[in-house]
Amino acid sequence: MPIRHIILALLLLLGAIPAYADDAPAKPKVAVFPLSGSATEKIRNQVGFSLRMKLNRDQTYEAIDGPTMDDFAGDAKINFDTTADEIKKLAADSGAVVIIWGQVDSGFGLWASIQLKILDLREKEPVAHELRKAVADPVDLRFAMEEVLKTIPGVKDFQHPSEEPVHHDEVSDAAFAKNPNLVVNGDFSKPGHWFGMYLADKWEVKNSDTPPGTNQVVINVGKAGNEDEPKTYLAMKLDKTCAENNGLACTSDAFRIKPDSKYRVTFLYRSAFPTTHVFVKGYTFGKDIAGKPKMSEIYRCQVPPGDATHGKWVLVECDFNPQHTVMPVVELKVDLYAYLHPGQVDFADVQVKEIGQQAAEDKLKDPALRPATQP
Repeated sequence: MPIRHIILALLLLLGAIPAYADDAPAKPKVAVFPLSGSATEKIRNQVGFSLRMKLNRDQTYEAIDGPTMDDFAGDAKINFDTTADEIKKLAADSGAVVIIWGQVDSGFGLWASIQLKILDLREKEPVAHELRKAVADPVDLRFAMEEVLKTIPGVKDFQHPSEEPVHHDEVSDAAFAKNPNLVVNGDFSKPGHWFGMYLADKWEVKNSDTPPGTNQVVINVGKAGNEDEPKTYLAMKLDKTCAENNGLACTSDAFRIKPDSKYRVTFLYRSAFPTTHVFVKGYTFGKDIAGKPKMSEIYRCQVPPGDATHGKWVLVECDFNPQHTVMPVVELKVDLYAYLHPGQVDFADVQVKEIGQQAAEDKLKDPALRPATQP
């Protein structure tokens, strides 16, 4: 008898769970099989745990627990090449309507290279959908897994405690108006100081007289038109594969900040189709395994995501309090990120300015105050 059946029988016998059905309708189940690959067991388990945790937090589905999925997998060798027919046989008794399997590999300068397949048995003719995610470090795992899960029908947009809108008041608005922009080349008036990133590729962004090529980032000079529109801007172009998997990013040079201060980030964006996720990441000085100086990310503020703007420039604003429970946040970077839908997205006039001192209540109650490595 399978272990899960023995456990269930014991719980029923001891009265730990009722022998009758709950009145609430059961949530559709998702089966996340154990992930194989060359990554360490710890990393593979972390990816699987992140998928299950986020599914349960969303509350649309119920993720079958890890030990039970180990039982279903048995001695089967499951990887990205495992066919849908094979995986359906293994999950036949699980009651799952969605099945996820694949592998997690290491190397290529990445923390993890994740290849997953998702099979929705509710489709008229179920076909396994392939997803690939290149994760540079553990901090990015939760966002990568959210992008994977949002491809499942019914999964809602994930909300993060670090998302905060702007809070306009006389003092902070006056400080923003007079204080200098800390972002180097935030107006994109010259080449450089921004770095495009796609998969393992990273390059310094240059000026271009033409729109960006596929999965490229360039600085464009705007054409004559509405005088209110920016004349220089950062342009990013995503194809379908890029948009639905890793997305395209561009990060600023790091810049120093003052301790115990609060800041405001603002920027303009225009999107034909891609969804934008902009982050402000905080770093502290540390050492790598060899004892050499290294900047480590310890803070992240996620600006509320943006959708297509139908050709219009949209202003985005967000206040944040960069801090950590133990270490000081000494530098920030702005990370412009687009994904989900193919097309071009443009960014202009990126600014980060100090807007005052953190209040006592900000330091302990700031929702962004948490370890950046949380899954």
